[in-house]
Amino acid sequence: MNWTDWFYYKEGELYWLKNVSNKKENSIAGGLVNTGYRRVMIHNKSYAVHRVIWEILKGPILDGYQIDHINHNRADNRIENLRLATNKQNNQNKSVRKDSETKIKGVYWRQDTKKYRAKIKINGKENHLGYFDTSEEASIAYQEASKKLHGEFSCTTS
Repeated sequence: MNWTDWFYYKEGELYWLKNVSNKKENSIAGGLVNTGYRRVMIHNKSYAVHRVIWEILKGPILDGYQIDHINHNRADNRIENLRLATNKQNNQNKSVRKDSETKIKGVYWRQDTKKYRAKIKINGKENHLGYFDTSEEASIAYQEASKKLHGEFSCTTS
């Protein structure tokens, strides 16, 4: 699809280039869906706005790559917040799970030891980083390991 026939990009938003159905020229294209992403419809097919923006400004998305939202805000489609990532890199950059008891990525409370445990996955395998008296100490251990292992795709935010 030639996206520039339909849209233009300005300051993190995708806009309709022309009137389409009930969409007016120069209005913001797409809407938020329950996953937190913005999506747009053309000919009864839904497209992720961040992918459309990437392709308009940077070209086709290479096979095996995804578009990662650097700041974890799925609705923030400013080009400076988007980057190409492999599935593995994108997974390394995930935020803390919503059901996390500690609300700190890589940090878990162990009732049996009465300590916080830090752990990180490497190639799908869980790696123990240690037990700590405070969640802050465990978080530091996780952040250091994440930065060392994942570099720019390290997720050190909650």
